[in-house]
Amino acid sequence: TITCTIPASVKPTVSIAVSDAAGYLNTYGGYVQGLSKFAITVTESGSYGSTIKTRTTTADGKSYTTASITTGVISGTGSLTITTTVTDSRGRTATASKSVTVLPYAMPKITALNVYRSDASGTAKNSGGYIAVKFSAAITSLNSKNTAAYKVQYKKTSATSYSSATLSNYAGNYSVTNGVYVFSAETSSSYDVVLTATDAFSSATKASTGSSIAKLFSWGTEIFGIA
Repeated sequence: TITCTIPASVKPTVSIAVSDAAGYLNTYGGYVQGLSKFAITVTESGSYGSTIKTRTTTADGKSYTTASITTGVISGTGSLTITTTVTDSRGRTATASKSVTVLPYAMPKITALNVYRSDASGTAKNSGGYIAVKFSAAITSLNSKNTAAYKVQYKKTSATSYSSATLSNYAGNYSVTNGVYVFSAETSSSYDVVLTATDAFSSATKASTGSSIAKLFSWGTEIFGIA
């Protein structure tokens, strides 16, 4: 009888390759939360005649058993570790891990919108011949590589189509506080206003109304009367 001992070094081998199935990694310098997906390829082999019996890959809190994996959209953020463990026909295991960076992402958000009668400079004035649009908004920067654009659409409440203005002064700003846009507005009309904040993936809109001018009294020049 001959007893042979197989050294612990005789075990299966495994490696993993990870890429962004959605293609955002190269553009933003990281995977993007809620948008990117992990594309994982597992390369494995037994040792001295053993075969791989099981494999388990853990990524973003979920487990997979195939050698080629495309996950759902990533929910986690920060540094995430992807781990694959394989077991061969001798019951020996090997593990491979890879750390990746996931950038936090949220859709554009308009946090405040105030539409009011003003003078040409945007100072509130009940009898002003202008309407001021004051707003605050937030867009995720994604390593300062995301886009950020803002637009105002406005029309008389009685009209059917909008005029549009791109707010170039705020283009590229990921955080806007008390931004202001002023447009000339007939004093006898109220106006519907829509603000849109847009990044590379989505947009947010918010609507409000600017009133016609407020009068304490009106003096009729063609007739004898005041109101």
